[in-house]
Amino acid sequence: MGEGFFTRLRKALFGEKPPTPPRQPELSRRAEEKERKPEPRPSRPQVIAPAAKSGRDPLVFQVGFDFGTAYSKCIVRDINLNKAWVFVPPGSGGHELPFLLPSRVAFDGTAFTVPGDHDLHYGAGLLTHLKMVWAGLESGAKDQTANTRYIAQTGRCSEKGELRAFAKSSILYLLGGWLGAVKTEIRRRYPDFGRHPDDQIAVNMAIPVADAKEHAVRTSFERLLILAWNLADDLAGHPPIKQIELTDLIRGRDRDRTPEGDELCFVYPEVSANVQGFIRSRVSSPGLYLFSDAGAGTVDQSVFLFSQNNGPAPFLAYLAAQVHALGSSRIDQHAALAEGRETPQRFEYWRKQKESGASEPLLLAARKWVHAELGQRSVAPLAIAKRKLFQPKQLTKTQLIFGGGGHTRDPYETGVVEAFSHPIFGEGITPAVLGMPNPQDLELPRQQDRWLLRLSVAYGLSFTPVELAGFDYPEDNPDQTHTRSTKLKITAPTKDDC
Repeated sequence: MGEGFFTRLRKALFGEKPPTPPRQPELSRRAEEKERKPEPRPSRPQVIAPAAKSGRDPLVFQVGFDFGTAYSKCIVRDINLNKAWVFVPPGSGGHELPFLLPSRVAFDGTAFTVPGDHDLHYGAGLLTHLKMVWAGLESGAKDQTANTRYIAQTGRCSEKGELRAFAKSSILYLLGGWLGAVKTEIRRRYPDFGRHPDDQIAVNMAIPVADAKEHAVRTSFERLLILAWNLADDLAGHPPIKQIELTDLIRGRDRDRTPEGDELCFVYPEVSANVQGFIRSRVSSPGLYLFSDAGAGTVDQSVFLFSQNNGPAPFLAYLAAQVHALGSSRIDQHAALAEGRETPQRFEYWRKQKESGASEPLLLAARKWVHAELGQRSVAPLAIAKRKLFQPKQLTKTQLIFGGGGHTRDPYETGVVEAFSHPIFGEGITPAVLGMPNPQDLELPRQQDRWLLRLSVAYGLSFTPVELAGFDYPEDNPDQTHTRSTKLKITAPTKDDC
């Protein structure tokens, strides 16, 4: 097919120039920026492929896939119409939240399948929290979670290399099956898809900022996405497959990869994706924000400066980013640990008790523990951000945004707010808590606005890479000496920088 869609798009928008070089060290990169102005970005991409003999423009879709710890979510955008819809898998209409895609895989010692029970989170042979496990393996984390230990036991992995290979196969089966189902749905909606040589589907996937800033971890997630995308047509709908057959299939698809296919896959910081709807809305304003995203496995926190002063597109300058292993599942696990019964059955029992609103003493103690831990740990990213601000007092104007499927007022909102009573704020402050606006370009079933809390990441990812807000990683923004009068620079890397 020749050059990829986004290569042609970049050339049409920015001219025939070589790709942006890799990130330079801070001093040389900033010196270079003084000599060049930011390039303008369009508010929406333009389809630039020539018309086919069929007489129609190519069909181009951007898939935004939110790979979650407990559930994944997906939104598809028709680029030509600039309209998006929520992917709901076939057969899930009876569920309360049918768009939730379980991020779980079953393994019986020989073959991979998906569990039949949509709501079962823990059980014999059930591999859960795969995203969290992979991030820990790739970052070299020494402490293994209960899920990591159970996955190693289920896959009969005695070495880290075996565990990594088994986890990789599990994740590729999970992602490939869901992405294949999404591609199948697009073809069902658009029966003419594929008849134009430049018809295209691309995919964006999010990872936490703290993982995205680590080149090795970011690259490993990008490779997973690329491989899953290449496996999507083979694994659509998650057909049962033996482990040895899946291993052979992965090797074959990896061998047959093409640069054009790789270009269709892009990973992007989760917080940046989460706030796309906010920063594009009329209610947003430049300033300092703490975003706290409570998922099933972790609480991902980022402090960032939002600016519109560096060109026509919004920019996010990350000052600090941390991941805390305090997600909603830690409440279940802490209660099970307190009773001395760390088994999948007890994890499942406490999860159901938690979600039913039960007030058993062990659950209350677990919530209290998460509240205290989160209150203490939330101080660290705020303190790091304070050192990077040109005016440290700006920290007192920090605004809070909460997100994530695991978010609840107690312990997640109350725990984070408690951090603002720390001495770094002087006498303490009560931060403003902001909500997320409803997007106007997203098709939702009637009276289903409540879905939006769980869909903000997938929605942000449904924009093409050239439309997404630029950002700097925390290491790009050094501590300030507070003796200079130059403000913190905010720059936007291109897709090639990321």
